[in-house]
Amino acid sequence: MTWHAIARKDFSDAIRSAWLWVLSGLFILIFTLPVYFLAEGIGAGAQSATDPEAAAVLTSDLLVQVLLLVAAPFVPIIAIVIAYAAIAGERDSGTLKLLLSLPHSRADVVAGKLLGRGGVIVVPILIATVLSALVVVISTLELRAGTYVQFALLTALLGVVFVAIAVGISAAARTGKQAMVGTVGIYVLFAVLWNSFLSGLNELLGEYAPVGDGTLMHLQMVLALANPIEAYRSLVGSISYTEAFTGGEDPTYVARIDALATFDHQLRFAETFETLPAYYSDFAVLLALVVWVVAFPLVGFLVFREEDL
Repeated sequence: MTWHAIARKDFSDAIRSAWLWVLSGLFILIFTLPVYFLAEGIGAGAQSATDPEAAAVLTSDLLVQVLLLVAAPFVPIIAIVIAYAAIAGERDSGTLKLLLSLPHSRADVVAGKLLGRGGVIVVPILIATVLSALVVVISTLELRAGTYVQFALLTALLGVVFVAIAVGISAAARTGKQAMVGTVGIYVLFAVLWNSFLSGLNELLGEYAPVGDGTLMHLQMVLALANPIEAYRSLVGSISYTEAFTGGEDPTYVARIDALATFDHQLRFAETFETLPAYYSDFAVLLALVVWVVAFPLVGFLVFREEDL
């Protein structure tokens, strides 16, 4: 078991290169600029207003909802860029044979690359969120530390999920080009095409399959939350929505319904189900996200194990 040596070398290489520092700067810029605009724009307006409810919404919970709009599409892209060539790139250059000539198994290579590249995405995200929190403290916004810490950890997990997907595809691909096409395809599927896929599936099943409306709506919800980007959005919504934002509804209930593909689906689900079963809880959705971290590298390893280099 030498995966830790591979992970350490991968992470050390990133520290020596400009990658880690460029990413840190980029994340810091993205996570701190909204603080300024909220504090100086909305914050100044609310402070001059006489309505105390207007000032009450100026917390880091509002900032988290703004950051979510940027983090949900941006973090997966960066994770894919970091990890898609983790193994396929070494295969292209011939260094993979050299690596496997040392006392490393193929399982060590997959696990080591996952941990090393995972560290490269997690460290900049945590640095940026800590600095962003410090800016919140000195601004007119109120810092709600519990929510902000959970947001930072969920964002780091989203990065690790897409690193895991990219490493799994990189292990299974025969060339770096195949790995790039595969990872970009997965991102486009989840970020762009998933809602269209769900709407099409809903119409197809509604027309041809003998399933009731309730079963169909639950299937839509399960498939919506199976998308790791949508699961991340729903979890962040659950921790950051306030009663003022949800109109007194349970924030977790509203965040789950928001995950559905269309407003019509959301309305029908809300009219049919007043409460949610336990398998839509935050813990269950979090568990589904963690499954992605294991599943793709495992499938990639099983293909990689049988490949003749």
